[in-house]
Amino acid sequence: MNRKCLCNFIINRDYKLFEALLDLYGESSSMETSASFTYGFKLGALVMIEVLSGKEEVVRKRVKRTRLLTTQQKSSNE
Repeated sequence: MNRKCLCNFIINRDYKLFEALLDLYGESSSMETSASFTYGFKLGALVMIEVLSGKEEVVRKRVKRTRLLTTQQKSSNE
């Protein structure tokens, strides 16, 4: 069922709530995409630094720290 058909079945108040829900979903999706891009870009830059400098621990330390922070954030949100 597409959006237009669904809108024909719901009343005006519910339609406004549905539109607000779609807007919030779009915003959260955009924020998640932006965060993923930023993380990937930073990780790529760190890999380049590691390769060019010959050091092997730059990325590994950063990834471990990021995983730890992510785990802590998830547990604090619950």
